[in-house]
Amino acid sequence: MSPPIRTFVMIPVQAPPALRPICRELGQMGRPIKAVNVKNLHLTLRFLGQTHPDQIRPVSMVIRRVAGQMFDFDLVGLGAFPNGRRPRAVWAGVSNAEPAATMVEALRSPLAQLGWLSQGRRWHAHVTLARVNGKPTAGLFDLLSRYRHTPFGRVTAKSVILMQSQLGQRDAVYVPLDTVALT
Repeated sequence: MSPPIRTFVMIPVQAPPALRPICRELGQMGRPIKAVNVKNLHLTLRFLGQTHPDQIRPVSMVIRRVAGQMFDFDLVGLGAFPNGRRPRAVWAGVSNAEPAATMVEALRSPLAQLGWLSQGRRWHAHVTLARVNGKPTAGLFDLLSRYRHTPFGRVTAKSVILMQSQLGQRDAVYVPLDTVALT
């Protein structure tokens, strides 16, 4: 039997032009900030984690049932998890994400039937831009403050992807397992 793989359900995000300089700036901050490669930006609908290869098809079928129509959403402002004083992840906020929230909710019950129980926390629409491993520089706090409410632009959600994530030293390597076009 093949070993489990790390998976999640996501909507790919093409960075609007106004967000690209922010991504570059995060990438130039050095340690302890690890910027997400701009080609890997996404809106996570559900992190699945360890997934056995024989579960891929049933999960794909669930995604196909709940995938809806294409929709637009806006990237607005920067924030951090767990908070701006002790950031571990830097994100761009998402507004007008009701269609994505509807898909998140629609995934909940069928995925629970397949063994993925509710994660227990409320879904927060965001696009992760960087991870912070250690004490951040003052430049990060300045960046978060300067762009707290900045509108970065509109994104069109065109597909939902069941993605494999292979963690590496530099960037995570993403391998699409199934892509479902939004109609």
